[in-house]
Amino acid sequence: MGMFEVDPKGLRKLLAGRDYGFIINELAQNAFDEEGVTDLTIEVRPIEGKRQVQVLVSDNSPNGFRRLSDAWTLFAESYKKGNPLQRGRFDLGEKLVISLCKRAEIVTTTGAVRFENNKRSTLRRKREQGTLVSLWVPATKAQHEELLTAAHRLIPPTGVTVTLNGENLHTTRPIHTFKAKLPTVNVDEEGQLRPSERIAEVQVYEAEESGAWLYEMGIPVVPIKATWTLDVQQKIPLNMDRDNVTASFRRKLYAHTLNAMAQDLPKEDAAKPWVVEGTGAKEIEPEAMSTVFDKSMGEKRVIYDPSDPEANMTAVSKGHTLVRGNQLSEGQRRNMRRFRDAGRDPLPPAGRVCPTGRPYSDDPNAPMVEVIPPSKYTERQKKVVAMAKYVFGQIVNEEVSTQNGKLSVRIVNTTNSFAACFGSGRMDLNVMRLGHSFFNGTDQHSLERVLRIFVHEFAHHYSGNHLSEAYHDGLTRLGVRLSTRVKRGVYRRYGYQLS
Repeated sequence: MGMFEVDPKGLRKLLAGRDYGFIINELAQNAFDEEGVTDLTIEVRPIEGKRQVQVLVSDNSPNGFRRLSDAWTLFAESYKKGNPLQRGRFDLGEKLVISLCKRAEIVTTTGAVRFENNKRSTLRRKREQGTLVSLWVPATKAQHEELLTAAHRLIPPTGVTVTLNGENLHTTRPIHTFKAKLPTVNVDEEGQLRPSERIAEVQVYEAEESGAWLYEMGIPVVPIKATWTLDVQQKIPLNMDRDNVTASFRRKLYAHTLNAMAQDLPKEDAAKPWVVEGTGAKEIEPEAMSTVFDKSMGEKRVIYDPSDPEANMTAVSKGHTLVRGNQLSEGQRRNMRRFRDAGRDPLPPAGRVCPTGRPYSDDPNAPMVEVIPPSKYTERQKKVVAMAKYVFGQIVNEEVSTQNGKLSVRIVNTTNSFAACFGSGRMDLNVMRLGHSFFNGTDQHSLERVLRIFVHEFAHHYSGNHLSEAYHDGLTRLGVRLSTRVKRGVYRRYGYQLS
């Protein structure tokens, strides 16, 4: 007597509610794994007067079942499990199928066996080639449809013709194929299944109307919420029921799919969960991630830059999509940091794309600033400085305390990016950026240019952020005061000719 006994009734109850498609899948995968198979014939027909269907599956393998005892021996050593290009590994599937049947017969090149009334008996029959599996299965109309649907869903290997109830099933062709290093299973020296990785071909198909599927070498495994159906041409890590994979495997597969198919990804799919999963995997390539972001966020996009708050709003004002870190998954953020360190950034920070001019920096390597002494001012520079102090006194001084109640003005020369800057009662005018024409012009256009700089800088008394409401309000307030308080005759005092 063996160590274990199996109660078929109990096993049958465990399978209650399972999609009957697994019956077709298990028998088809056995046939696809055999050498020399070119034809697989499937018949699924209701039995008149009974709530049953008869399922017949036959192939033309020259060898048939190598060991007839495999039909009833659970977890026998399978010759397939060490080959990543064959589907079998557990030597379990046909036993689950048989447990559902009122009656089952297997006829192959090495003999025949019948299973009925929870008993097994051998038959004096053989086939010259291939195997015929005959099943009498209790089934509802819905389960009958599940069997037919499963047969239509098969993707046979190249060179294998599948017929269902006498009609050739249409052979679907992939729209694309690519190679990727993916997890698989293999056996060690002791014959134990071990995880491993190898490069496999992945075939990409249009999804069904009902959705996409993950396949293992032509056998559907589990529906996936992806844009395409994906058929991996090697063993994939499956659970015991052969109807699911690990989240890590799915994530890797999605990443490799995007690396190959990002250009073809519909724009409306670019933010779907499967794409987020794939772009969060370490296998994603920066070019694929960038293409996905082009479609989900737009080609003009930046990520929020806490080191330069004003740059964020400047980027928005220039038509960029501003993305905050919490809009990305943890994996996406990790990849962003990795790509940025490598100089291949699919989502640059706002401060890099729209940097805010920073007058002075604590960076010891920042450009030097030359402060020009007043004794070296030209006559025109003296007038511009004097007018700055006068205008400040008229439109701002009442709201801010400055040293001695007056504005301090310096003329500086530096390669820093600012033209002028204001803060704490002091304004610096950078002759390197403004140019000598800023000081030397005497026409009305030159005057307006000078006043624009003054009003722009003095409005920073209200806010340092150019795009804030406070700064906008300050500009408006100073503009009104400039027009109502500063007389035209005063301009002439500083040497401007008004038209």
